[in-house]
Amino acid sequence: MAKEMTRMQQNAITIGSCDVYIQKYEGGDTLPSDPREVCKDENHLAHTKGGCQVVLSKETKTFKDDFERISKTIIISTDLKVKLGLLAWNGDTLAKIEASAETSIDEATGLRCTKLGGKSFDDGAIYLVVLHHIDAVDGDCWWMFTGKNTAGIDITYDPENESKVEPEFAGEVLPDGHLIYFYEQVKEATAG
Repeated sequence: MAKEMTRMQQNAITIGSCDVYIQKYEGGDTLPSDPREVCKDENHLAHTKGGCQVVLSKETKTFKDDFERISKTIIISTDLKVKLGLLAWNGDTLAKIEASAETSIDEATGLRCTKLGGKSFDDGAIYLVVLHHIDAVDGDCWWMFTGKNTAGIDITYDPENESKVEPEFAGEVLPDGHLIYFYEQVKEATAG
């Protein structure tokens, strides 16, 4: 068995993209304790092109006395946005990222039809998403969060470039109050 690489070095340089895995999140108090539980073929959404961007932002407010001798800054709110560029996609992919989508296959014609849009068709689904960065040198890492695509679908057909789908997920608050978890392989797993 090959030795697992670990991310113990603080000066490890992360280069590359990630694979995206997604499944409906039914809520509740628990999430998988290991993001690899989600990284299964049936949950694979697509390969990325142009990578992904994880943006955790916060709004703060600073209070000062009239003479600016003392101050205190507090966090007012935090926000999570995850932007993806999906290269390999089809109607099933669109149905997984668009809350208003319905997909069906007509056996007689052999066509899959994915219907999109319409406020009344929003199923309200929240998704559990795992971004898996594979790094054979410094060790793998994963981002895990829940949320929904808030950017809709924007696809451009261009004769000189690939057509990719670029969803943007807004993170939902996790059961423990955080917005996103970052996992790193820092030591070899023990046999259980």
